[in-house]
Amino acid sequence: MDETKIMHLYGEIRNESDRAMKNIVITATFYDGSGNILNKFQDGPAFSVLNPGGVSPFEVKYLEPRTVDSIKNYTLSAAGSPAPMKEINLQVTYSNSRLDLLGAYYINGKIKNNGHEVANNSIAVATLFDKNDRVIAIGEALAEAPDGTSNIPPHSEAPFGIAVTERLQTFKTARFSLAADSDLYSSSLAGGLQPPQINMQGGQIAQNRSGCLIATAAFGSALAPQVQDLRGFRDGIVLHTFAGSRFMEVFNAWYYSFSPSVADYERQAPWLQ
Repeated sequence: MDETKIMHLYGEIRNESDRAMKNIVITATFYDGSGNILNKFQDGPAFSVLNPGGVSPFEVKYLEPRTVDSIKNYTLSAAGSPAPMKEINLQVTYSNSRLDLLGAYYINGKIKNNGHEVANNSIAVATLFDKNDRVIAIGEALAEAPDGTSNIPPHSEAPFGIAVTERLQTFKTARFSLAADSDLYSSSLAGGLQPPQINMQGGQIAQNRSGCLIATAAFGSALAPQVQDLRGFRDGIVLHTFAGSRFMEVFNAWYYSFSPSVADYERQAPWLQ
């Protein structure tokens, strides 16, 4: 659930039939604790056509904030119609990615058209997964062809830049996958890509004198929104006053005498987190 009380239901859909499918509609039915239907919402997958065995991420939004707190369960169903198979003539290459301090996750790369026709309306789609392999966010962006469109000429390539701005989700990213689609062609899935690590040393996030060690251990990441809010209060309010800055000098000497050992223990103790 986001900050505006909109629930986002993420997942992946796989075409397990022996025919390509189009016009796919995913229906999510939501229930309260008594099994009564609260609402139904529909959406489609990120890709317009799924070949046999093809996988696409999807997102269905629950757009009724007044009843969202009553949701106890949901079911999913999908339907589509047969379509001609799409040729796998697009190739996605990953360039770099970064997670900024505001929680936006940027992924850059290129889409190459290996086909003999123009790949019109080419898009790149990123699927973000957490450490338990659950889909936590989806991002997509149009290709940036030299002529200013998203149409990639035959045997040419175009860059793309995806920005995933779900800051309550992006810091959980353990891996992501990339794929490309167009009106005519599609790509195979490039999976298992790793997010950038922030100041990594010895497998742990390195903390310095400006770190919030105990809060970071509690929420699992230095980029968690709660840790960012705490750091923002300290840096944006407390340190902007004379009394606050003097207090922090004394506090830091005390805090960092024990917080590293507490944080190390905390990471191994969910009850303490």
